[in-house]
This record gives sequence, structure tokens and C-alpha cells, in this order.
Amino acid sequence: MQRDRGIRWSTPFVAFVALQLAIAGLSTTPAAADDLAQCHDASGDVAIAACTRAIQSGRLSALNLATAYNGRGYELLLKKEYDRAISDFSEAVRLSPTYGHAYENRSKAWRAKGDTARADADLKRASMANRP
Repeated sequence: MQRDRGIRWSTPFVAFVALQLAIAGLSTTPAAADDLAQCHDASGDVAIAACTRAIQSGRLSALNLATAYNGRGYELLLKKEYDRAISDFSEAVRLSPTYGHAYENRSKAWRAKGDTARADADLKRASMANRP
């Protein structure tokens, strides 16, 4: 069962991203493309590891990097690793300040920690943000 992380990737999308990276002169390997796909499609530790490899690859655009941080953060949120999740969501919004899903997910982590003021502020940002 796939969970909605606010990411809508499909196999054609991952192939498109790989093609764009190649066109931009940032060749990607099948392993890197697999990491992007697993980052979205897998769950738990498998997804966290795949997102981490994608993040560390140095081959992602700012938006795709933000998406990978959001994906890893979401999995950390599910594991109740709230501080690490907040760190990843914060990096996602730093890379893409209009990334509404990252604000929304960070709001969930703040709320789980009992910080309703920050949670409400992030929900407000999410409602005003564009969705990538």
C-alpha cells in the first residue's frame, strides 16, 4: 500500500527526470534512477535509504532534491523520529520555498511534538504555497 507523501511520481516521471539530468549534462545511472523511484514507491527503511542515496548523489535539481528530503522526512515522521523529520522538511522548504507539501508535513511533525504554534504557522504557509 502506497502512502501519500504529497509526491506524485510515476515510472514515466522518473524516466523524464533521468532524461532531463542527462540533457543537462548530469548523467545518471540506472541505480540513481532506481533510488528516485524507491524513494517514492518504497516505505520504511528501504525508502529512507533510497532517499538518502538520491540526496547524496549530487545529481538532483533543487526541486527534486527538495522532493527527496520531503520523502525521507515523511518516512521519518511515520517512525516518530520527529526531530530528524523536521530537519528534512526544513531542508525541503529551504531548497523550494513554495513547496506546500513539505510545510504540511513539517506541520504534522510539530503537532506530534506538541508545538501547535509552529504547526499552525506551517499549515498557514502550506495553504499559501504553490504545489510542485
